[in-house]
Amino acid sequence: RPRKVPSERGEQTAELHRGGQGFGIWLGEIETLLASDDFGKDLASVQNLLKKHQLIEADIAAHAERVRDMNTEASSLLENDQFDPVTIEERQKSINDRYKRVSELAEERKRKLNEALTLHQFFRDIDDEESWIKEKRLLVSSDDFGRDLTGVQNLKKKHKRLENEFISHQPNIDSVIEKGEQLINSGQMGGDEIRGRVDNLRENWLGLRDIAFGRVKKLNESEEFQVFIGKVEEEEAWITEKQQVLSVEDFGDTMAAVQSLIKKHGAFEVDLGVHRQRIGEIMQHGQALIDSGNHHAQTIESRLHQLQVRLASLVDLAARRLQNLLDNSAHLLFV
Repeated sequence: RPRKVPSERGEQTAELHRGGQGFGIWLGEIETLLASDDFGKDLASVQNLLKKHQLIEADIAAHAERVRDMNTEASSLLENDQFDPVTIEERQKSINDRYKRVSELAEERKRKLNEALTLHQFFRDIDDEESWIKEKRLLVSSDDFGRDLTGVQNLKKKHKRLENEFISHQPNIDSVIEKGEQLINSGQMGGDEIRGRVDNLRENWLGLRDIAFGRVKKLNESEEFQVFIGKVEEEEAWITEKQQVLSVEDFGDTMAAVQSLIKKHGAFEVDLGVHRQRIGEIMQHGQALIDSGNHHAQTIESRLHQLQVRLASLVDLAARRLQNLLDNSAHLLFV
């Protein structure tokens, strides 16, 4: 084919030089973007950086044809005995090397951004679990243990439902912890932070279970306490009723009336014996609750003391009434 005249070769060389310069400027911009050490601080920012990175990758891919064109042009000039082959070869090598390098840097940045994405997705999962634990901790940390037996039993049912939730939620916690361990073992970026978060999650989960266990223990103690209080109140009601009967000032105005009242008092004494035995059992029950560390121990002690005092008062009142009936009987004998 006809050899190119020197002026044509000069124009081609200048064109290649200008193209190389423009390409070099573009490479510089891309190199600066790829050198960024910003890999996002949360899930949204990482996702945003990945979208931007896709545009950079598309830009790099779009420049592949320009690189091919420049290589073709450079080869053409070299084939035609170009007078400055060293310069052309150097420029050609520089552009090819830098283009290959930005392609590699893009791959590397993409890998790191994907690692950051995995990291922040993991942190989001951990945040979700921590929020769930926090919400449940509020429920199991309640100091409401019921004000009566029905109240306690309702709270126990609610707590049982919570315990079932914990059982069904355990696989979620296990899964997140296992994922964290896998990420640490794979040499994932942020390994130390993952370790801290995993350990913290495990600790908070065990802490929640401990609080829940403590609550069910106190609810059981409260149920026993309410059963105990029910028995105490039953005896106190009986004592109140008998105190009113024994306080009546009627000691009989005839011998027959007195004998009838003494007979009634005898029946009361039998009844009193039965209730004294019941109160003795209540005393033993209350003391057993105190000894077992029931968290209502102070109230139990107070109610036991109150019941003892009231029983002693009733026994004293009964003895005085019997004495009054016997005195009246003796008086009527001599009237």
